[in-house]
Amino acid sequence: NGELFINSEPSNQITLLNDLSIITQQNASKKLLIDAEQTIEYGVIFSIIEKAKLAEFESIGLVTSPQTKARKWPPSNETFKI
Repeated sequence: NGELFINSEPSNQITLLNDLSIITQQNASKKLLIDAEQTIEYGVIFSIIEKAKLAEFESIGLVTSPQTKARKWPPSNETFKI
């Protein structure tokens, strides 16, 4: 539906770079996981990845399998999720 969240906090394409930059400035971890619906266009994901790079995230991954309730999320308190 086009909504964008960072660790359950709302964001949007306009403020995303600033929001991500704040995270990298305030935290030692530079890990980011992108969890997108299958219907999201490639260009949107590419834009998020580019903004994450500009915000100086060092590790950017894509979640590829559905999450289950038994799986702990986030995998560590040092990984941020979009």
